[in-house]
Amino acid sequence: MYLVVRNVGKGAAKDILFDFSAPVEAPEGANNQYWVPLNEQGYFAQGMNFLSPGAEIPNFWGTMRTLPTFLEERGLENGIKITSRYKSLEGRPHESELTVNPILMRDRLSTPEKGISEIAEATEQLAQNLNQVVSPWHGELQVSTDSEREESERRERKSQEKEEEGNERWASAATARRAFTTARTAGGPLNSFNTDGG
Repeated sequence: MYLVVRNVGKGAAKDILFDFSAPVEAPEGANNQYWVPLNEQGYFAQGMNFLSPGAEIPNFWGTMRTLPTFLEERGLENGIKITSRYKSLEGRPHESELTVNPILMRDRLSTPEKGISEIAEATEQLAQNLNQVVSPWHGELQVSTDSEREESERRERKSQEKEEEGNERWASAATARRAFTTARTAGGPLNSFNTDGG
């Protein structure tokens, strides 16, 4: 679940401030001393100077597996009201209120979230893919430009052409040897000399 700040208007907004009716906490932060509620982070706490039209900033809040129950346990069945205050570029003040309530979305149809084992498998696959591009001698990442790849492909094509040309020569020579051997077997020596003077 993401809490998204979005400018849905046609004009830019400036001097943006936010007010929350309750802390925007998450289950992931319950036992984590480093987890800071969203309303205490960055621009939610200090405000924003500017947001262009259509711009949006997503902020991870929590997972739908645990967030609704977590909010119910804190008595937030009616959600959290967020008030935003801002000004147009001309300086006209505006205010809007929105209530966010993940509890209402608890039974929505959704795709399953990735589990730890799936993430571990994806990480292992990524490591295997990286091993294919890392030099086994120096442990360095092998990077090439388009022109280097084109040159490498050109050399490989030339090498294949030489190999095919060599194969054709060998095949021609083998055919000639077979013809020579066949001729000797069928009629004796190819060049017959009369040595008795007749």
